[in-house]
Amino acid sequence: MCSKTFFYYIKRHIERKGFKWVIPRDLYCYHLMGERLSRVKEDGYLVGYFSCVFNRYSTMEVLKALITIFPKTVFAFCVRPNTRMLRYQVLRQVYFTVGFMRRYFMDRECDESLL
Repeated sequence: MCSKTFFYYIKRHIERKGFKWVIPRDLYCYHLMGERLSRVKEDGYLVGYFSCVFNRYSTMEVLKALITIFPKTVFAFCVRPNTRMLRYQVLRQVYFTVGFMRRYFMDRECDESLL
């Protein structure tokens, strides 16, 4: 567990950069695998959806990432066998692609009808 002084320095750094330090009601850490696996569907989908909303990636980049996730995870599994991480990476990429494509093909029509 980190000490309070560690968080104090992080808080001070963030406030010096002009941002506001906000503490949410429900704290969680993305780096804890147990927590991440339960949220992989929602997180991957939403990140993909909003990546399309803000034009962060092109369709070709998303499809390339989906295709290359399999050799990447196989290589990573050979280097360090961790089935939970393998499953997480594949599921996150699949849900990311689903969210991106949902926005790209379906919800974009709704935006154009509002104009």
